[in-house]
Amino acid sequence: MNIEFSDVKTAELFNSEKKLRGRYGAQLAKAIMKRLADVEAVACLDDTRTLPGRWHELSGDCQGCVACRLSGNWRLILKPAKPAPLKPDGGLNWKEVVTLRVVDVKDYH
Repeated sequence: MNIEFSDVKTAELFNSEKKLRGRYGAQLAKAIMKRLADVEAVACLDDTRTLPGRWHELSGDCQGCVACRLSGNWRLILKPAKPAPLKPDGGLNWKEVVTLRVVDVKDYH
């Protein structure tokens, strides 16, 4: 699967372990890099269901995004880069999402 970033600055941050460590600390940076590598290794979002991180859809202000656990309450938040393919019930069609855009890393609990 492909990963996109909203701008050059965000791409530089998430593509540099050193910059991630500076911003989030060594443990969280390692988890972020691992989850992004996992995403790149699968064909579609549906394949992430078997990966570590408890991948799940978000609701409320973050509806249309997905998140995975990094550590503790920290989550990596991503969204489909193109208009999200939806199922009849309104949820994301995980099998059709092949490109994700990094939104944020945060503790939203």
